[in-house]
Amino acid sequence: MITILLGISILLAISACGNKEEASPEEPKSVEITEEELIDKDKVIAKVNDTEILGAAYNPAYRERKELENFNVDPDEEIDVKKVKEITLDGLIGQELINQETKKLDINVTDEAVEEEVEFLKEQEGEALDSLLEQFDWTEEDLKNQIKHDLTNNSYIKEKIKVDVTDEEIKKEYDRVKKDTDEVPEFEEVKENIKVQMIKQKQNEELFKHIEKLKEKSDVEIMI
Repeated sequence: MITILLGISILLAISACGNKEEASPEEPKSVEITEEELIDKDKVIAKVNDTEILGAAYNPAYRERKELENFNVDPDEEIDVKKVKEITLDGLIGQELINQETKKLDINVTDEAVEEEVEFLKEQEGEALDSLLEQFDWTEEDLKNQIKHDLTNNSYIKEKIKVDVTDEEIKKEYDRVKKDTDEVPEFEEVKENIKVQMIKQKQNEELFKHIEKLKEKSDVEIMI
């Protein structure tokens, strides 16, 4: 999932610097979520080192995951809800492990920092943000929670994960995208954009490895 999204991001980083308009992709089918797929908001779905994760956290994460999964299946193909559930649980558990580690590192994301990001998003995205929240059936509180997770992860990465990308790697990625895309700008125009995306990809890959190691030494219990 991370690899797919970052692959798209790299392509967009290149395409955004061009001045040719691309045709819009075909709209995916709408996503339906039944009551059976959701969990009572007060129900404990998992415990991570005695910290409980509730249905209130699971439901918005599940909705987002199913919406994203919808982009990865053919229009006539059914979404694998069991897979969506497993990925959602895995993501929530991984996030809680990172939250616990950041506390040990005395890293704290303040409410003020979250509010600043929310206001920035509102100013930059406007109605597009409202549409996204509506699509995921998210409240503003759900958005704030996600932003807090993102800021926490960024702080952890900054503290614990060091990566770099060489010019050779950037050029190789550019050539790969250029091979599959008709209209792309010159390499020097998009070099820095590609580098940023590739660093993010490497950071996420390393973050995943850190989470897997944390799982091995943690007490994790899934309860749904």
